[in-house]
Amino acid sequence: MLEEDAGEPLTPSYYLLEDTPRGLLIASGTGDIGYADITVSERFPHATVYVIIASPSLDEFVVTVRRGGEGVEEFAQPPDEFPRLRVVSEIKGERAPKRILAALGIPAEWFRNE
Repeated sequence: MLEEDAGEPLTPSYYLLEDTPRGLLIASGTGDIGYADITVSERFPHATVYVIIASPSLDEFVVTVRRGGEGVEEFAQPPDEFPRLRVVSEIKGERAPKRILAALGIPAEWFRNE
């Protein structure tokens, strides 16, 4: 699916795909997943896709929630001065970056290695 949209084979080790009880984790060894989040969200319109951008220390932490290929909500710490989406104060009932990552089944170490 991602190869079709890229128009060419994916670079080996470019994407880390991990099926977990909480959903599919998509990460990249380069820190950039391109448009994989949008592609997955479009192909599975009833799924909720969480896109996380974070600094290694988690001081800067943004979660964009996608459904049907569109960004619908955003959590940001520190808060974004000019948010482009509806702002939410929690993700999966959590407000702290480490706890949000845990609730989503994402190891915080993934961001420390960037």
